[in-house]
Amino acid sequence: MMSRHGQKKRSLHPWFDPPPAGAPMKYDGWVWEPAEREWVEVPVARIEVEVQVPKYPRPTEPPIQEKPFDVPGWRWSDSMQEWIETRMPLERVRREMERPPPPVGPPHEGEPFYVPGWVWNSRLREWTESPMPLEWVDVQQERGPMPEYVPEEGRPSEVEGWSWSEAGQEWVATIIFGQRIGFEPPRSLPPVITRAMVEGVYPYAEIAERATEMLIHGGYTPEQARQYGITVIEMVRNMSMAASRAGHQARLERAVEVYQEFDPGMGAKYMLPVILYVTFTLVGWVVGRIMAALVWPEALSEILVDRKGTYLLGPDEWLYSKNIGKSIGGRTYYSHCGSIGDAYVRHKRARGKDGYDVIDFPGGFVETGFKFPYWVKYTWSHWVLQYIGMLESSGERFYRLKECDYDRFATVLAGYSVKQSEWCKDFHYYL
Repeated sequence: MMSRHGQKKRSLHPWFDPPPAGAPMKYDGWVWEPAEREWVEVPVARIEVEVQVPKYPRPTEPPIQEKPFDVPGWRWSDSMQEWIETRMPLERVRREMERPPPPVGPPHEGEPFYVPGWVWNSRLREWTESPMPLEWVDVQQERGPMPEYVPEEGRPSEVEGWSWSEAGQEWVATIIFGQRIGFEPPRSLPPVITRAMVEGVYPYAEIAERATEMLIHGGYTPEQARQYGITVIEMVRNMSMAASRAGHQARLERAVEVYQEFDPGMGAKYMLPVILYVTFTLVGWVVGRIMAALVWPEALSEILVDRKGTYLLGPDEWLYSKNIGKSIGGRTYYSHCGSIGDAYVRHKRARGKDGYDVIDFPGGFVETGFKFPYWVKYTWSHWVLQYIGMLESSGERFYRLKECDYDRFATVLAGYSVKQSEWCKDFHYYL
């Protein structure tokens, strides 16, 4: 074996182990893909929950457009009940500089024919105007006419729970109270992730900060946001570990009960949909963070050059092999380990003893194992081999080379053989 080419992933946790016998191959948001030896994402179905939101009182007056108390150049005086003038702001404009008077008489010999704002016209025998340079100046804006209306504070056309309909000239409800609200739940963690693994990477501080910011943005006071944030953090932690769709549904309904019982201030219960939105958004973000840390190791291009005596037997069935000794006469002996177990192999033979064979794997050949300090997963695209020679069987799992060994990387000494108990290790030895 000369070199292997493909991709490598590595992680401190084994993410490529298949489900145990009898365990489901499909999961809430995940399905086990045997060819890839990984859990892959699948769509997550929506779930619904009954949200009882207290009904907002219907406004009694139609909306009114605001008539401002201040306009450029004018301000309404409540004490005098009239408009009074205010200073107009300055506006910075660019205009021509002031033109100086023209020079007296024609230019003398050696004098310029051009001065700022004037140029000598030799045909007319006089000075004529030319463009002046531009400069920035502050100009006071012109005052507009005094407003004819009396200022008045407006009433908005959108309030909590109601919206003004121009067509019907009436207030219409924007929330159907007591309705079943549907949510698309975040994808939960795959079965390979344990609670102990989550605890090691769970970002408590970041969740607290994000939850507080999102709740304040959703309409809560800082104090309410901090109080709710404590509940959100624990709920996000529990929902992140939900093991099924039913688990998501149960934990969501429990979240609704907790939020409805917990009321840090008047009006906070009206914002229950905001609380649920924040919780679900954070669960999705936390799951992504955990997956990035534990399950989605970066795929790196890998060329593994073999210099320690890695061998294959083939080509009818490719088997891992180990050089186990050499006779006094110089004949090399090998034992075979396991088959590489891949049916989709294309073997391209080289010409001549110094050429290199190539076997490639359409779709990729996956090998997994432990390489201190990481668990590794290789997805090989092809291997490069050097042909050594023909083998003949000398017993079970025991072969000898028919001709001289051309392997310049062989390290065993002539007349040496390893113990039979060390003839073969499993394929992880070759990672």
